[in-house]
Amino acid sequence: MNSDDENGVEPDDLFFSRSRPYLQLYEEDERSLWLQERAHAREAAEAGKVRPHNDNWRTYRVLRFFDTVKGFYKGKLDLSGRHQQRWDALHRRWVRFVEDYQELKPYFRKTEKMVWWPHRKRQVKEVIYEIDDLEPWEKFQECWHIPEMIGYEGICNHMDDMLEYVTTDQQPRLQSLCLTDFPPEILDHIFRHATIDQARLLSATCHQLNEIGKRYIYYASSFLERLILHLLILHLLILRLTVKGYFLQHSTQEDLMRTIDFLTSRLDLLDKVERLFMSNQWNSHMLDGGLEEFDFESIEIGFSLSLSQAFNRVLSGCINVTNLRLVHLDITEEVVRNICNLEQLDILHFSSCHISEDVSHALETGRLPVSHVENLHLMFDDSTEEYLWHTLIFCPDLLTLSIHHFGKLGFDMAPERIWSKCRCFTSLERLFIGPLKSGEVLDLAQWLADAAHNAPLRITHFKLFSETPMHISPVTDLIHALQASPLQVLVLDGVQKDSPNLIGDIVTLFPNLISLTLFLRENRLQRNVLLYSGHTPLGNMHPNLLASTAYNILGVTSLMHLLENGFPDWKSADFNYENWERAYEGVYFEDDHCYAWPFAAQCPTLETFLNARGSSEAVCRISRLPGGTPYLEVDEHIFAWNPWNVRQWNPDRFGSGWPSITTKELEKAVDNLDVGETE
Repeated sequence: MNSDDENGVEPDDLFFSRSRPYLQLYEEDERSLWLQERAHAREAAEAGKVRPHNDNWRTYRVLRFFDTVKGFYKGKLDLSGRHQQRWDALHRRWVRFVEDYQELKPYFRKTEKMVWWPHRKRQVKEVIYEIDDLEPWEKFQECWHIPEMIGYEGICNHMDDMLEYVTTDQQPRLQSLCLTDFPPEILDHIFRHATIDQARLLSATCHQLNEIGKRYIYYASSFLERLILHLLILHLLILRLTVKGYFLQHSTQEDLMRTIDFLTSRLDLLDKVERLFMSNQWNSHMLDGGLEEFDFESIEIGFSLSLSQAFNRVLSGCINVTNLRLVHLDITEEVVRNICNLEQLDILHFSSCHISEDVSHALETGRLPVSHVENLHLMFDDSTEEYLWHTLIFCPDLLTLSIHHFGKLGFDMAPERIWSKCRCFTSLERLFIGPLKSGEVLDLAQWLADAAHNAPLRITHFKLFSETPMHISPVTDLIHALQASPLQVLVLDGVQKDSPNLIGDIVTLFPNLISLTLFLRENRLQRNVLLYSGHTPLGNMHPNLLASTAYNILGVTSLMHLLENGFPDWKSADFNYENWERAYEGVYFEDDHCYAWPFAAQCPTLETFLNARGSSEAVCRISRLPGGTPYLEVDEHIFAWNPWNVRQWNPDRFGSGWPSITTKELEKAVDNLDVGETE
């Protein structure tokens, strides 16, 4: 029963997703009640209960319909205005409604009864409408989407109220002068006297005002800065203006609230948001030491709470978000529920967020709903390590999990009470953990073994990173715990040196492995090098069916000269780097890809080779000529970072882990499978 749609009644999902250039009467209340009912219905479905159909939100459509008609007669209306074109459309719809109402009236009988009202302690006359055949009323309800809460009596009351206007000679008050009748110079001056939210509302009404208003809005404050980089920009300002920290605290809060008030009033804009990034840059850990003259303890108690509530208002309105990133926010029960209500969510990031003890307990006891997100990325530091582990509990359907830590020596494994409640590892396919303390590898191996005992593991991509050398014994236990997994890509970064049998064990345990990356480490400062001294013949490497391999090698750029003349003794006291460099000065050329030749000769199925040296990487693809002779195809940008999408083989520790498995990728894979079966 939409006052501006003369062609018929839209389905609810289409009605709420349609973008309108103006705000309607009761729009915020209507949408809020609709979202609330959807959430209750979803909770009931998850609990296996049947919830009665509730369409109370449509009450606002009935009110909007009648109040819009009265608005034309009274000369008061919403932002869209009282222009002739709108009245023509509304009047045609009003005439149709009156005709249907007049046809319905003969089916009802009006009776009056005296009813005793205990709270008034007297009898009151009550009007009752009776009908013998409900079919005409049900057709009327279906046609105009009349909710049960209104009923026929409510329609009659509204129609009686309208008699004051439609039965007299009173005419609708159309606007004789509109803003668009003024010249652009006057309109530009009007915008300069408007606030940001007022300017946005005006610019959303028509193309002419939009062309004039967007210049002012961009000049004063761009939409992107307010939505995504709002507090970050203010953070940069307060670092320069420390003496104004107290003033900026309040101005930041007020400015943010005005922005969020505008966003939540324009739900058609929030409906289009697919990637949402929300960060609280006023977090004390972010600004620790940055404001020497600003005492964070002096911040009013409700300041952080108001920021969290403001962010949560935006989150509750972005129902079509597919990628959500939360940074330095307090994860409350309301935030958890709003995340679980995001049906389109594919990727979820938590970075240095705080979860209170009450919320942690609610997650552990199962009092909160769960999310069906399939890709989770956790980034935490020492101050938030103990909190973010709980996010694994309400994400039971994960396909990709990345756990990053920004600390000095790595992090500890989650407590056993949390691991025991995690259900995501029955579906998990890609796992990234690092940097883990080397002493915690055995606990990780034990947990994976327990998980594999309860249900088969489905892990295909696994990376473990450690700042300090990982002893070979727990690493061996780890790969044995993964033995039942269909592992295809394995990265072990930080294995203790002198582990000659590790490659052979890996290849034996994982016959379907197509990519292996190993980083040997002697101490925690050695992160990016594996020293190949030439003492171990390449022929002793396991010639298994590997499709990709990666090594970090410390050496010169010309492999052929080194193989012919021998490797220098780097650790010798007599070694002089300048003399050695001068001797090989003429043989420096970009031939790092030549490292691949001996590996290609020993591993006939090798397809990709990566060599990392210093700050550069060389990648080449290996093909075979007739007769089996290896042929190298080198990227023309041989020293470029991450050529040929190296992330699929070895994700960077500062990145986002393994590539996420999104719904679109799964649908594409299913389509390809169907095509293959058809062929």
